[in-house]
Amino acid sequence: MKQFDNAAAILDQVFVSDIAQAEMSSEVTGDSQFLVIPGQQGPRWIVPSYASLGKSVLTQWQPYNFISKLKWKGLLFIYTLGELGKVPGIGTIDVGSRASLPIPKMEFSLVPIVYVGTPGPQQKAVVTLVSPDSGKPQAIMKVALGDCAQASLLREAIILKKLADTDIPALPALLAVEEDYSRTWQTVIDGRLTSRKLTQEHIDWLLQLPRSEKTTTLSEQLQLFQQSLKLQKTPWSNQQKQAVSSATKLIQGEHVLPLVLVHGDFTPWNLKFQKDQRIGAIDWEDAQFEGLPLWDLCHFFLMQAHLFKEKNPIKKMAASPLVQRYLMKMGVNKKEFISLVLLYILLTVCSRKSVCSQAYKEFLLWHINMVVMV
Repeated sequence: MKQFDNAAAILDQVFVSDIAQAEMSSEVTGDSQFLVIPGQQGPRWIVPSYASLGKSVLTQWQPYNFISKLKWKGLLFIYTLGELGKVPGIGTIDVGSRASLPIPKMEFSLVPIVYVGTPGPQQKAVVTLVSPDSGKPQAIMKVALGDCAQASLLREAIILKKLADTDIPALPALLAVEEDYSRTWQTVIDGRLTSRKLTQEHIDWLLQLPRSEKTTTLSEQLQLFQQSLKLQKTPWSNQQKQAVSSATKLIQGEHVLPLVLVHGDFTPWNLKFQKDQRIGAIDWEDAQFEGLPLWDLCHFFLMQAHLFKEKNPIKKMAASPLVQRYLMKMGVNKKEFISLVLLYILLTVCSRKSVCSQAYKEFLLWHINMVVMV
C-alpha cells in the first residue's frame, strides 16, 4: 500500500509545475486513471490505463534479465488488452481533471508516462509526454524527487546547452527549465535500447566525441587524485586502504593523453539505436568535457558486471577486439590501459562528485586486484 501512496505523491509532483500551471489550458484531455507497476523498491512505472497512450513508451523499455523480460512482455500484452488493472500487485490512481499537462512554449496538453528512478538522494522521475491523440512521445520532462536531484538536473541542463554547439548526432535538446531546476524539459530521442553486448556502433560513437584542446598525463592525473584523497574522510577497511595504495603505485607515465568528452553513464539503458543504426545517448548529467579516455568503456563493462553479477569484466574488456580498436585509435598502450582502468576505479570511488552507490564503490575496490592480473 505504501508504494501506491508514493506513486500518488510522485504524480502530484509531476502535475504541479509553476510553468505548467501558468500555461494550463481550460480544456483537459487524456485518461484520468493511472496504473502503478511496482519495482523492487517502490513504484517503477505510472502509466495511463489506456494502452494506446502508454504502449509506445513501454515497448521501448526492457529489462535485461531473461525472466524479467518474459514477465515484462506478459504485462505489455495484458496492458494492450486493457486488463492490466486486474493483475495482482498493480495499483490504480484516479487523477481526476489533471489527466494531461502542457509544456512550456507549446499550446497543447500532453499525457505523462512516468518512469520512477531508484530511491535515493539522486532519485528522479523521467516523464515521457505523449500526444493524447496519437500516443507518440513529444517531449521528456524530468522531475527531481531526491534531495540531490535538482543539482543533477541543473548539471545536465548546463551540459545539454554546451552540447548544442557540437556535431554529435541524436542528442536531446533542452527545451525549458523551472527556475529552481526541480523540473526540466528536453526533446525525445527515439529508438530502441541497445543490447548489453558492446558493438562496433558503440565504439564508433565514442570515437566521434570531441576532444579538448587540453591534454594530460597519467602522472598528472595521479597527482590530482592524491591531492583530493587527502581531503577525503572515507571509512575504509584496512584491506580497501591497501588496495588503493597498491593501485596508486601502478599509475605512472608521462605519455601525453587527450582529454575527451565523456558521457559518464555509458550503459545500454542510456543508449538507443536509431533507424540508421547510429547511436543516440540520453541522460547526460554525469558528462565531462575534459574526461579521460576509456572512462565510458570502463563504466559500460564494470557497471553491468556489478548489476548482473558477472565475473572477470576487466579481463573481458581487455580481450575485446573492439576495445583494442578504441585503444589504438586513442593512442593508448596496454600499460596505459591498466592505469586508466585504475584511475576510473579510484576516481569513481573517491571523488566527492561521484553519485554511484556504496555497493558499486565496494565492487570497484574489490576489482583493483583483478586489474593487476590482466
